[in-house]
Amino acid sequence: MPRRPFHSILLVAAASSVGAALANAEEKILDRQQIVRELTRSTSATRGIAVESARTPPVFSTATLPAIKFEYDSARLTDTARRQVRELGAALEMAPLDRLRFAVQGHTDSRGAATYNRDLSLRRAQSVQHGLVDAGIPSARLTPVGLGEDFPRPGLKATDAGNRRVEIVNVGPRRLVERATNMPPADAKALLIGIDRYTTVSSLMGAPTNDIEAMRTYLREDLGMTGANIRTLRDADATRRNILHAIEDWLIPGTGYALLYFSGHGFQERDSDGDEQDGWDETLVPVDVQVTNGVANGMISDDEIAVLLARRAGKTEVIIDACHSGTLTRSAVSTADWRFVKSPRLPDGQPLRLLARTRGDPEPSDASAEVFLDSESRNLTVWTAVRADQKALVDGESAPHFASVFTRRLLSGSKDGAADANQDGTVTARELQTYLRAESAAYCDRNRQVCAIGGGLTPQLSIGEHAVDQPIFAPLARANATPALPPVAGLAKDILIATTNGRVRREGGVTVRVQPRSRLLEGEEIEVVVESDRAGVLVLLDIDANGQLVQVFPNERSLLAGVSPRIAAGETVTLPGSRGGFRFVARSPTGRGMLVAVVADDESRLAVLTARHKDLAVIPRPDAFIVELAGHLRRWGRPNWGYGDVAYEIVER
Repeated sequence: MPRRPFHSILLVAAASSVGAALANAEEKILDRQQIVRELTRSTSATRGIAVESARTPPVFSTATLPAIKFEYDSARLTDTARRQVRELGAALEMAPLDRLRFAVQGHTDSRGAATYNRDLSLRRAQSVQHGLVDAGIPSARLTPVGLGEDFPRPGLKATDAGNRRVEIVNVGPRRLVERATNMPPADAKALLIGIDRYTTVSSLMGAPTNDIEAMRTYLREDLGMTGANIRTLRDADATRRNILHAIEDWLIPGTGYALLYFSGHGFQERDSDGDEQDGWDETLVPVDVQVTNGVANGMISDDEIAVLLARRAGKTEVIIDACHSGTLTRSAVSTADWRFVKSPRLPDGQPLRLLARTRGDPEPSDASAEVFLDSESRNLTVWTAVRADQKALVDGESAPHFASVFTRRLLSGSKDGAADANQDGTVTARELQTYLRAESAAYCDRNRQVCAIGGGLTPQLSIGEHAVDQPIFAPLARANATPALPPVAGLAKDILIATTNGRVRREGGVTVRVQPRSRLLEGEEIEVVVESDRAGVLVLLDIDANGQLVQVFPNERSLLAGVSPRIAAGETVTLPGSRGGFRFVARSPTGRGMLVAVVADDESRLAVLTARHKDLAVIPRPDAFIVELAGHLRRWGRPNWGYGDVAYEIVER
């Protein structure tokens, strides 16, 4: 009997749940704040997050938002639906929803053929998805799914017009791409500076402290830097002397990669060497800045930092999240909150004055395109939150744990992969800059008063042309890093995790392993071993290195051979083992894939879904399949399923 290829095995015994959401409230259109509250309420459980409160809503709990309604046999948005989609799009850009993915689930009533209804429901979901994309939501955050007539609304007959709808379900954080395992060079180093609590000028609501903690976590957990290679200066330690000495004594030596990050106040002072078009140097404001007669002394100019960094032989990355504006007269928008503006102000709320400012001096905003540091060096890359004539902001939407607008989006774009426009698993400098500009503009659209104070938010990037399409922070990545898992593997991890009493079960009650090993030679025959702490029906899925999804068990051959998909509590099952009729063989594509196993208590709920994919063919829409599978599981009302996964790698002989 010919051998079937082994793709990348995803064990899905009776899988997880994505549920129906945005239910009730007939033609009512909620505003964006209400949408944020309701969709936040319906957050799905995700791996690695233990929710201790017993009152936490169950995974994929139904939100109380109104469904988006459609006319009979139509996938066209009505005028009411368009208004709903606009409000929904605005809400999905607000914290904390801006870090989440959503299933866009289409439904029909039961009139007509089931196959036609499934296609119609998908077209309805795609209409809403397209409307949200037009509203500025990246398509990568939205998974359209056609559920046909299978999920009528509670309390309605299957033929009722109220079933012609689209619902939105929160399916968790955007952790779509697993990063490669990095091993940065031993001499890579970083200096992180964050100043919130100033003594002579206004403080910044805790945002810089949170910024450098988030940056430190990113460098360690995502880019692989060790704690010994990261130094931080916070608040009282971030004096002018300490900052300059840390740059000179810590960052400058060596030829490896170096990162300088600053979050705090920025300002300007009179240019002393004629290198600035507008006549003003940009400055960083240290914690011990002195103020005399409303004028700041003891700041750190861009010239001083440029002279120091010019002595570095290796690649250097500078990230400045601070204002670089000299004209700090009070805005006409008096209702805006100056606490969110990263420009230093005196204790009485008055702005600082520029030193040596006389009649006829140029305005600092004359050269608006200037950045904090600008160099033709191939080794220097500089990211700044704003132009020289703008003011950076604390993100008011991130309350109560404040962060800065720029840093928050820099991390979401790189760490969470949100800037990965072509979804190839790599964020380039061009992609990140495009994302930062778009996200900053969207923030100002939502927060016009505070943005008006600083003239908008326009992030700047100074980088060599050779590096603009290279991966960000590339020097930190090892050349032979472990390949990343495909995005669909991250989606499966996010939404097929069961919970018990509101607490995420990290292992999900199912363990999976590949024999003889997880690193396999192409063409090698393998076995999959599954153990479950519950009785139920087992579904096994394979996600290969290219992100293709195949239901490998149960399959047509196992069913013909009479192999039962059921597993007893505590039982260990080896597939194919002695159960004849099929084999698992490691085949191309080479690279890393993942097996996922789900064990569910009730086989009948999944029978129709799994029967459609028993032919071992590649499932055309893997994201939609996983969302639909999870939806079937959620309908049981409680987490009566277990989850397990194992990554593997196939290499050429």
